[in-house]
Amino acid sequence: MKHELRRKKDERHAHAGQREDSFGGVMQIIIVGCGKVGRTLAEQLQEEDTDITLIDINPDRINEITDEVDAMGVVGNGASINTLMEARIETADILSAVTVSDEMNLLCCLIAQ
Repeated sequence: MKHELRRKKDERHAHAGQREDSFGGVMQIIIVGCGKVGRTLAEQLQEEDTDITLIDINPDRINEITDEVDAMGVVGNGASINTLMEARIETADILSAVTVSDEMNLLCCLIAQ
């Protein structure tokens, strides 16, 4: 199923009107937190011709969502610079932190800067 999603996404990129970053490439988006909000955000963004990376401390959540959504998954703490580097934060256009903790969300964004 994941290969089918990747193929569909590749076909969409071949068409005009794809969402691009300021440098002309496909937007790179990192979502920290794979709860209800993170899952819904990933599902909606995959329809917008973006490359999505998901970060969560729960490997089961990462596996479940990446089986359904065309996204790369990273298991780890989103407030860890090592985890963010593995998720390629240096090339990301957007980071959205949507964990259950406001403090964790703020910390993820501060470290990502």
